[in-house]
Amino acid sequence: MDHEQEERLRAALESLPDEMRQCCLLRFVQGFEENEIAVLMKMPIEMVRMHLYHVEKRLRLVIARAGGEIS
Repeated sequence: MDHEQEERLRAALESLPDEMRQCCLLRFVQGFEENEIAVLMKMPIEMVRMHLYHVEKRLRLVIARAGGEIS
C-alpha cells in the first residue's frame, strides 16, 4: 500500500463513529476477540459484530476505490 492509500485508509478510519472505530481498533490492531470487545465496551456482542461488519464494508470500499485489494 502506498502513502496515498494509507492516507485514505486513515481518513476512512477517522470518519467512523466513535464506537465503530473503537471496535475496529480493539479487534484489528490490538487483537481482542469479539466477546472480549463486548465486555470491554459494555455492549451486546451482536452490536460488536454489526460494527465490525460495517467497518469492513467501508474499508473495503475505500481500498477498492484507491485501486487496491484486501483479503
